Amino acid sequence: MNRRLQDKKDAGGVIYSLHIELILIKICVSIETFINIFLGDAMTKITIQDLLKRINYIEADIDIQKQILFSIPSNQQSEMEKTIGIIAAKKKEIEDLRQQIQDMDPEEHARIVAFEKAVAEFKELATATKFTSVTGRNINEQCVLVLQDGSEVECLVKACDDNGDWTIITLDGDLKQFAKSAVAEVPAPSPIH
Repeated sequence: MNRRLQDKKDAGGVIYSLHIELILIKICVSIETFINIFLGDAMTKITIQDLLKRINYIEADIDIQKQILFSIPSNQQSEMEKTIGIIAAKKKEIEDLRQQIQDMDPEEHARIVAFEKAVAEFKELATATKFTSVTGRNINEQCVLVLQDGSEVECLVKACDDNGDWTIITLDGDLKQFAKSAVAEVPAPSPIH
């Protein structure tokens, strides 16, 4: 969890932190859904999907190791170094898996990198922006942002902030923002507000 959110002292800070965590979970689920929908059943694609799942697992393990590192007393230098070594080895394993994906399908690797970049930008934005509504694409469900001109933008995730402005991650892995005046829809009410 982001330290800035953890350091919030107001009464709504804990609820807001949980809300941001839900947003990030929805993004991960949406990206996995996207991969499942678009990667299909080709043998190479299934292998890529397996590699992506392995990367996600290792990333979660790295987060746990980081929490362990922060909990080690500063006078236990050898334990800290051991944990840092574990984190470094896991990061190397992720690099190797990413290289395997690059070798198998450079085009797919480029798409994955674009999605990861959009998610990272969304996470950064979520730490500074209070989203009041978040909707993600699920299997057999659409995620569409309806604009004032009647057009629709398909997305993996759409989020509306307190000002009514919208942020989405498109199916192409682009992070886009729309002013309230450009959007025709009203955000769904959030259960925590």
